[in-house]
Formats: sequence, C-alpha cells, structure tokens
Amino acid sequence: MTALENGAIRLRSGDRELRLPTERAVKLAHDYVEGTGAGTSASRTVLAAVGPRSLNKQVLNALAQSGGDIRIYTPLEAGQAARKVENVSSVRLASDQVRQSTGETNLDTAIQASRERLMSDAEQAVNLAIPRAQQGQVYLSEIALLSEAVKSGQPLADVRTEIARQVNSGELIQLDSVSRVGNRVLVPRVAYEMEKSIIRHIAEGKDAVQPLMALTPASVLAGLTAGQREATRTVLENTDRFMAIQGYAGVGKTTQFRAVMGALNTLSESVRPQVIGLGPTHRAVHEMREAGVEARTLASFLSETRQAIQAGETPDFRNVLFLTDESSMVGNRDMAELYQLVATGGGRMVSSGDTAQLQAVSTGQPFRLVQQRSAIDTVVMQEIVRQTPALRPAIESIIAGQVETSLRQVDDVSPQQVPRQAGAWVPEKSVMEIRKPEKEPEPEQGRTAAQEALKPEQLSPARTDIIAAIRDDWMGRTPEAQQQTLIMAELNADRHAINEAIHVARHEKGDTGAEERTFTVLEPLRVPDNALRAAETFAEYTGSVAMMNERYWMVADVNPQDGVVTLRNTDGESVLISPQQNIAQDISLFTHRELTLSQGDRVRFTRSDTDRGYVANSLWEVAGFTQEGAIRFRQGEQEKIVDPQSMTEDRHIDLAYALTVYGVQGASERFAIALTGTEGGRKRMASLESTYVTLSRAKEHVQVYTDNLEDWQQQVRQSDGGKTAHDLLHEKSDRESDTGNRLLATASRLDKTALGRRVLAENGLEGETMARFIAAGKKYPSPYVALPVWTRHGKEAGALLTEIRIEDDGMRVVLSEESRLRGGEDAQFAGLQASRNGQTLIADSADAALRLAQENPESGVVIRLHGEERLLNAARLTGGRITEPDELSRALRNVADAETAAKAEDPITLPPDEQQKLAEVQEKAARELAEQARRELLSGAPQKDEDKRDLLLSADDERRLRDGTERESRELDEAVREAVAGGRGARQQVREQMQRTEREWVVKMPEKEIEMEKTLGGD
Repeated sequence: MTALENGAIRLRSGDRELRLPTERAVKLAHDYVEGTGAGTSASRTVLAAVGPRSLNKQVLNALAQSGGDIRIYTPLEAGQAARKVENVSSVRLASDQVRQSTGETNLDTAIQASRERLMSDAEQAVNLAIPRAQQGQVYLSEIALLSEAVKSGQPLADVRTEIARQVNSGELIQLDSVSRVGNRVLVPRVAYEMEKSIIRHIAEGKDAVQPLMALTPASVLAGLTAGQREATRTVLENTDRFMAIQGYAGVGKTTQFRAVMGALNTLSESVRPQVIGLGPTHRAVHEMREAGVEARTLASFLSETRQAIQAGETPDFRNVLFLTDESSMVGNRDMAELYQLVATGGGRMVSSGDTAQLQAVSTGQPFRLVQQRSAIDTVVMQEIVRQTPALRPAIESIIAGQVETSLRQVDDVSPQQVPRQAGAWVPEKSVMEIRKPEKEPEPEQGRTAAQEALKPEQLSPARTDIIAAIRDDWMGRTPEAQQQTLIMAELNADRHAINEAIHVARHEKGDTGAEERTFTVLEPLRVPDNALRAAETFAEYTGSVAMMNERYWMVADVNPQDGVVTLRNTDGESVLISPQQNIAQDISLFTHRELTLSQGDRVRFTRSDTDRGYVANSLWEVAGFTQEGAIRFRQGEQEKIVDPQSMTEDRHIDLAYALTVYGVQGASERFAIALTGTEGGRKRMASLESTYVTLSRAKEHVQVYTDNLEDWQQQVRQSDGGKTAHDLLHEKSDRESDTGNRLLATASRLDKTALGRRVLAENGLEGETMARFIAAGKKYPSPYVALPVWTRHGKEAGALLTEIRIEDDGMRVVLSEESRLRGGEDAQFAGLQASRNGQTLIADSADAALRLAQENPESGVVIRLHGEERLLNAARLTGGRITEPDELSRALRNVADAETAAKAEDPITLPPDEQQKLAEVQEKAARELAEQARRELLSGAPQKDEDKRDLLLSADDERRLRDGTERESRELDEAVREAVAGGRGARQQVREQMQRTEREWVVKMPEKEIEMEKTLGGD
C-alpha cells in the first residue's frame, strides 16, 4: 500500500499500481504471515513457527520451497529439534523396513513372513479385548474376555475357539484358581515375558559399568540423612547398570537428586555424564527440574526414541545417566521398553519411587517386581523429613499398614493449630465422620453459601453435608493458610463439587471479583486401554469431542455392523475411521462442561500443550478478563492469555481448589484436607495406597473427612495392592519360600547350641557358619541343620534342611547324606559359610562345599543346587565375591608360575628353612600392606569415638565402607592378574620386592644365624 486517499487506497506491486475505491468491500488482508507452503521462492528468508508435532517431512519440504534461508522457531530444545529434523531427512525404503521388521534378508521371504503375521478377525477381536478385560490388572477372567471380545461383532463360537487356541498355545496362561483373585484366571504371556525381560536386563547389567566417581566428596554428603547419603553413593559409586531407590513419602528424594547433581558438577566436562530425568507425570518432571535435572516425560522420551530407531538410528547412551522418578507409576510395557533401550544403548539408570504409593494406571507393577525378584541393588530411604514430629508417627504407621493406628495419630494432631479467621468454624477432630441423613432436610430459605461459611451459629450442630464441611473448613482459614492447603478427593465428581462450592462461597463473600464468566471447557473421559479399538465403545460416546492428530472432531455417527465411526469437525469436514484397524491414530475423548470463573479463582491446565507452554496440573490464578472475552492467567510474574471461547485448544482448564489423589502424588503442602469414604464410587477407590498418599501430603496437619469411618477403614485394610505376573504364576512356589524363610527366622545359630557346635567340630568347620539349628519337635522329630537358600538374583527362597543323626550311643554326630529343600522352585543356591576375606567359593555339591569350608575357613562357601549360573549379589549375602574353585586353582598356578620364573632369573638362592622364613616375612609384609591400603581407603571417612557413635558413621556408612573395601580388593585382584600376564616386567618388579624384603630380613637376623650363614657360604 502506497497511499490512503479520500474514498480510495493506492497499491503497488512492482511496476504496477492500482487504485481501489473504498465505498465497497475491499478484499485485502495483511501479508506478513502466510500458510506453510503458500509461496515459493529461492531467495526469501523464511521465519517459521513450527510446533513439535509439525516437524515432519511434509512441513519441512514445504518450507524448503518457500525460501533459501529457513529459520525455524519451535518450543523444543535446539538439540531435540535438530534430531527431529535429521530424522525426517533420512530416507528408508519400504523394502528395508519390511526386511528389518521380519529379520529376513530376502525380500520375498520377508513379505511372506509379514503376510503370515496378519491376524484373523477373531484373533484380532480377542487381542483387542484383553486390555479391556484386564481393567488395569495384569490378569483377567475368561468370562470377562469373552464378554469384551464379542463386542467386536465376531460370532461367539469363533471367539471361544480363538480363546481356546491361545490357551493351548500358551499365549494365554490359564490358572485354575488364584487366592484373592478367582477361578479360571488368564495371564497374557506377553506380560510375563515383559517382566522376565526386565529381570534379565538387571542381571546382565551387574558390574557392567564403571563407577561415576571412585568416592563421593564429603561436602556433597554433608547435611543429608543416612538414606540420602546411601542413595547418593549408590548412584555415584555403583558398578551396576541399573539401580533402585525405594523412597517413602517425605524422605527428601528431591534433596538427594540435588546432591547427585552437585557431585557430578564437580567432574570435568570430558568425563561428566549427561543426566536425563524421566517422569510419568508432568509433576514428577517439574520436581526433577527443581532439583537441577534436565527432565522430560517418559512418554515423550520413548516416542522420540522409537522414531529415531525407525529412522535407522542406533541410540548411544554410553555417557548418559537416566534418573527415573515416580517409577511406581510406570506400567510393564513402558518400563520393559525403557530397560531395553538403556541396556542396548549402554547407559545406566536409577529408578526412584515408592511401592507403597499409587501404582500405574496401565497394567503391571514393575518397580515392585524388580525389588522383590531381581538382583537390583536397592537403597531404602525411610528417614521422613517432611512431616513435623507430631504428624510423623501417623505416616510411619500407614507405611506399616496400620490403618487404625495411623488415623488415631492423625486425630491426635489438633485442628486448632491451623490458622483461621475470626469466628470461623473449626472441626471438632482431625478425623471427622459426616454421614448423610436418611431423609434430606428441607433447605432453609434465604441462606447463602457465604452466610453458611461465615456464621457458625447458623450451622447445624450435627454436620450432614460433607462437601459443605470441606468448603467451610477451607473458607475459615486465613488467606495464607488457604494458599498452603491441599484439598484431595478420590473421585472427579467430588473434586468438581468441592471446587464449585468454594468458588460460590468466595464469590458471595467478595474474595473474588464481582464479575463472573462462564466458559465451555473440555473434561477428559477416562477410557480403558484399547477400548477405542471397538466401534461399540464409540457408540457410548456419541456427541463427545475426539482429538486425533492434534485436531478436534465430534463423534458424529457409529455403525457397529460395519465397524465404522464418523468424525466431523466444526468446518464441516468428515472422516471415517475403522476403530478395529486403527493402529496409527492416537485418539482421546472429551466431554463438554460449563466452568464459571471470577478474578482471583485458582485454576489449572488439565492437559499439557508444548506449543502453547501449558503444563498439566500447573497452578495459576485468574488475573482478569480481556475485552475480547479471553482469560488472563497469572503465575508470579508470568502471564498467559487463554481464550476458551474461540480456541478449542484453550479449553483444557479447570478450577484447582481440589485435586484428585492421583493428581497430587508427588506434591506436598503445609496443610491438607482429604475426602474419603465408601459411599458410591468412593468405595471402589478406597485402598491402602491412596490413604498413604492422602495422609503423607501434609507437613503439619491433615484433616480427614469420611462418610463412614468404620466401613472405610475396613475397605482400606482389605484392599489388594495388585499383583505381578510372577506373583500369579509362582504363587505356590512363593508360599513354599515363605514357609522356609519363616522356619529359618525362628531357628537358632548353629554355633550357639551344644549339638550344633559338635556338628561344626566333627565336620572340621572353623569358619563363620551361616547354618542354623532346628531343634526336634512335633513337626520335625529329628534335629536339623538349616542353610539359607537364595534365588540366582540373591533373593531369599527358603531353607535347605539336613537331618542331624546321633549314632554310636551319642559318640558320633553325623549329617544325613540327603537334604531336602523347603523353599521355592527358583531356589538355586545355599549359603554354608560367610566370608571374612572378601572371597566366596562355590561348589556343586554339599560334600564339595564341606571340603572347601574345611580348607578355606576364611572364605565364604556357597552350594550351587542346580544349573551353572552364578549367584548375583554374593558379596551382600556372604561378605565376599564369588570365585569358582577352577578360577582359584588357575590363580594359584599363575602365582606359582610367576614365582618360579622370578626364582629362575634370581642369581641368589636361599636354603629351604630360610626360604620359609622369608615367605613368612613376605606374608607378614603383605598383610601389613593390605592393612595400610585399607586404612588409606577409610582415612577420608569420619571417625567415631569409642563410647559415642558419630551420626555420620551409621550402619549404612559401615556397609558402604565394607563395600568400598571389597571393591578395592577386586581392583587389587585385577592388578595382580594383570601383573602376572605382564611377563618379564612384572616378574622383575616381584623380584625387586623380594630382594628388598630379603635385605630387611637379613639385617634383622640374630648374630648367631649370621655366623652360620657365613660358615655355610664358604670352604
């Protein structure tokens, strides 16, 4: 545009000029911004705003045609955006993808293999029905599977036949009866295999990496609890690829993460690992970022890594440390994939979480699985630092499963300590039971919510409305206390009711702006996994909003007969989808809901949107409204404009006075209010895990409201925390293990009984025995020796029992030649003797183990009951690392060969008796050197007084120092082997050391021996 005239506009394009009269509509628009690919040029500079999901091949090709200098602006980090662009640039032929997916090199063979993988209609119906029938559990009932599968429209007979086929082939493992689960239980084999793969990766990762630091700096550990110190050392000093931290609520996991980052930051950039934090929720990601960890959601990491692998990349994590927080909220599928990626990429990972808290929404409990059944090193952080001394016992009791005790201790903390406004209603107790009356009373005329909240004399002496009680409790608190109070509810319906009640009360009281505006927002619909793969499911949600590929549609029509769903958007476009065949489109469903807001209301985003910078569950305040009708959100100095009226993407908002228990996991506040009970859907949600999360959020005081205290406590006590596939399939074996473990726990130490000492003496066992003594009784008429039994992964698996026989009228005590196992089917090793020298020997029979124990009283001895595998975590169980007898013989031969070679090259020979003396001196010197090395290793550790124990040298510290000594011993053993393999150079060093020792010995000889030496030396 070149000029504005009366009644006209002048325009110019190159040499052309145009005058447009303005008395009629002028079809003009600004030309600063154009759509992607709207124009082509070879010389323009293009500034493109591209969202994360738009960095695809189509968009990048369109941008490349728009100009010669392309500059992309994206909310992604620069490195992440560059990787996505590189992945898009790579080209993979369809034939290559087919070959890779099948593992066949010949294309025809690969195509045929792909065809054979296609499922029949009945097979697909059953496989899609399995997740729906599981309902979040790792198992399902045959009846539920049949019911869900026929919804696909397949004939009942075909579905029955397919289920029977999968049971016969082992794809579904059938269990006739499982305690506390039911009869005719099915376990998908894929779930069992995923759990096995996690356990296998952990076993293969033992001693597989170098420690990040040889010794953690003392400055990093200063001020930490014993659990935080041990966890920090485990992360930094461990040689295992995978580690676990079991941290109960309030033990300071964030502080421990800060300590790890502080220690790593002391390393030079050349050796410092990249730290990637992973969390299942945005709240967990936020907590890690607060600790200085670059974190992202686990889902985004897995998705991006999958795309990179599909593009032909090989992930390289050799210098990457993964910190996974809230691991208990991750299901089997995601966790198995994560372990696979970390192991394949050569990285290392620390999984932090709490098995006592709420578990994953998806199936499986892998974090509990690895602690109970794998060889993973687990540090338990149990020193609670969040709660005050008055409230802390309640949290410790609920961790122990003592529901009544915990609630009684909660009730002991008076609600009077919460800061409240003058004249506010104060609950009588910290645990309040408020039941609905059998008949609803007539509402009083003319009373407002604000009057109810502010005038206690108008309140009924006996409360009957639990929502109103929560509203009045919160409203009566001081503004500062309101900001520091977390309100929790099990159900979304309760959450909405509390939010609306508080909004109304605040508005009527004048705590919020006078203007109210109502917006249409989107409420997420909770749909089970794979439920949207059936047209029948869509039929239930006709009229709902569907989000597919970041676009919003309405479920307009469903044709169950044809299995087709029609989606329609606001522009009138329609798209047909076949839910059963849909494997590429991710679909989420929402329903419309009216939300009324005023200035000053507390709000949150219900869905993350990277493009717009929205983070799910982040808390904001309504700062006001724009003239166009949008909402101004404020968080400190930050402000956002959210426009639900015109932008569907901005409709993912809600009030945030109350949150669900699942949504607050990982959060903490000074005060908390909790709504629990058994009325309606509350009963289904009542569990020990949710109660633990509820009570442990508050630092000083938690106010509990329940509709039926006795029924709720009973429901919590009876709740089942869920099972893994291993729990179901090895139930009988686990019972046997538990029986053996209990038997062992009640037995006496063998060396603490007279008969036991005779057994040790007559078998020549002088070492530190691990055997226990079981006296004769009703169940066991004869006395027994019991040895602890372990799985390959070092988990307790029962006891190995050997009968003690008294023969020759009590003159002889012998052990039976046969032993019997009272333990699980996975029991593989039995412990005979503990180690005192850091070495543990392994034998394949009891006789061989007895001989080893007799010959090596300082070494640990383990019996391998079957197989050829090694015992993992032997150092933790016996005090020494495993050494096979063959390896020991080879090591002794290597030392003997080295000594022979050194002797052959040494011109000085000594008489035999003098050689013996020299050997004794050398042995003494070696012991002194070893002791000196040990003292040097421990010199940096804090010392303790004889009578007063230093707080910094706890049992955890002593165990760490012992582990450090064992590691030093391993390094010394490796150095010796390298020296032996080094040939002449190593032997020369040995010879020089021997000569120095010899000279020291000769100098200290008595005069008489020196004269004898001179006599023997000449004629």
